[in-house]
Amino acid sequence: MNLRRWASGFRARIALLIAVVISLTAGATALLTIQQASQQVTDSAVVAENDIDTIVGSLADFGGLSRTWDGVSQTVAELAQRTGQRIRLTTESGEVLADSDTLGGGQARPVSRQGRIVVDPRPNPAFPPISIEELTDTLTKYELDFDFVSCVTDFGGRVSAKRSTYGVPIPDDARMKTEAGYTDCRKKIGNISAKQHGDPNPKTAVKNKVRDCPQPTNVVVKTTTRPPQSAVITTQLPPRSTITTLPPGGTAGTAYSNAIADPECFRQVFRALMAPQPPSELLLSVGVGAQPQAKITPWPALVAIFGTVLLGRRVLQPIGTLTTASRHLGAGDLTERVPVRGHDELSELATSFNRMAESLQASKNQQRNMVADIAHELRTPLANIRGYLEALKDGVLKPDNALFVSLYEEALLQQRLIDDLQDLALAESGTMIYHRTRLDVGELLNTVRTAHSAAADSRGVQLEVYVYQRPLVDGDPDRLRQVIGNLITNAIRATPSGGSIKLRAQIEQDDVVIEVADTGIGIAPEDLDHVFDRFWRADNARRRSTGGSGLGLAIAREIVAAHQGSLTVASTVDVGTVCTIQLPQVD
Repeated sequence: MNLRRWASGFRARIALLIAVVISLTAGATALLTIQQASQQVTDSAVVAENDIDTIVGSLADFGGLSRTWDGVSQTVAELAQRTGQRIRLTTESGEVLADSDTLGGGQARPVSRQGRIVVDPRPNPAFPPISIEELTDTLTKYELDFDFVSCVTDFGGRVSAKRSTYGVPIPDDARMKTEAGYTDCRKKIGNISAKQHGDPNPKTAVKNKVRDCPQPTNVVVKTTTRPPQSAVITTQLPPRSTITTLPPGGTAGTAYSNAIADPECFRQVFRALMAPQPPSELLLSVGVGAQPQAKITPWPALVAIFGTVLLGRRVLQPIGTLTTASRHLGAGDLTERVPVRGHDELSELATSFNRMAESLQASKNQQRNMVADIAHELRTPLANIRGYLEALKDGVLKPDNALFVSLYEEALLQQRLIDDLQDLALAESGTMIYHRTRLDVGELLNTVRTAHSAAADSRGVQLEVYVYQRPLVDGDPDRLRQVIGNLITNAIRATPSGGSIKLRAQIEQDDVVIEVADTGIGIAPEDLDHVFDRFWRADNARRRSTGGSGLGLAIAREIVAAHQGSLTVASTVDVGTVCTIQLPQVD
């Protein structure tokens, strides 16, 4: 195969097109993958920088004022809507308490690969030591806030919280005033004394815990008992120790009856005392895990190229076969055919090609036969005329009236054949001129009967007309008389003496049906398919005594078709023949 020709062919263009599409697709996939990965990295950074503190703080505030995590789903849904992040809360055992994906009615997506964050609802204060009275008041207020929040929750209200100076969550009155049960719960909780919440003497519990804290050993003592002198003892204190000022006449030991020296110890005491209130810790997952990224490999391209080769072989090989067959057909070889394989579009194309070739071959054969038939039909009368003229020229025959009559009949036969050929050519080409009018078929049949009565009587054949109702058609009366006359002429020739020919016309639905039925010799079943062929005669010997050119039925069918009708022939040997014309009826 010529490489240059292949490169400029249809197959190369298909391969190039598919290769370009594959390249563009792979490039677009790679670009999209990079963009998605970049977007996921950006989203993760945004989550880590902006949203985690908000989410963790809000959840810790909720848990810090609740004895259980019941109702946290609403807070999770609000946080997800506000931050636009996927949020999931689980217990340490893996039980899912709330998932913003499922809360929205969707399916749970993969969680982010970031480590899960611990949500500790207990406050973790970091502040300098305070007095036991202040610590007791803070814890008591915290316990009362728990009761208030539980009360509002029972009414169906939502909880909003803010942080106190020491990092303890307290109800946000400004936001909760419109919540259900707020007023009633404030009145109810405000009437409960601190002693009803916890130890009858809250200070006792605090003092018991404080005793476990280490006492300061490095202090600065300032005294005013002997002014203006003062004893000042100064040493380097540990980082987490506290400088405590003693009252006049006091000792180091009395300072710790009302204060905690170590802030870390205070924080531990505070968390231990409020441990029974908040619920347990939860694990928080924020964001969506990265979806599997598309891997760019050469395999799709290789598969596509291999598929292109197979496609070219499957598609272009039959097309090449059709091209070769068409070239042979154009060169005059009408016997060329292509194999038909499968049931797809290519097989339909091959079938259509073969049908076209067969039609062309049949048309050429018909044309060849027609030329031969015309030559045969013209040869006989011309040979007779030539023979008579040569006999007159040589003096073999004397010119008399009988000779001139014979020559005249031969000329008429030749003229009739030429006229039939012209009518057939005009009818088949659609150039025959018709003068249509509203026509009474009954009158038409009676006119035709009158014209052919003499010929029928001479053969001893009875010609009858039967008309039912009043059938009307839109047609050319001369051409329709030509059609019916041709059918009657054929019937008279085929009907022996004593027979009959019946002309019938009737209305069937929206059509007018005209029948020419004879009691003649009939037509053999194998010959019925040829009755409309040019120059075909039922007389195989083609004796001139039978008359006719063999073109009458072919002309008649074309004329009826031009009137939007049909012409059919049914026959039984030794019984007779029925020719049926069906034309559209008019009002």
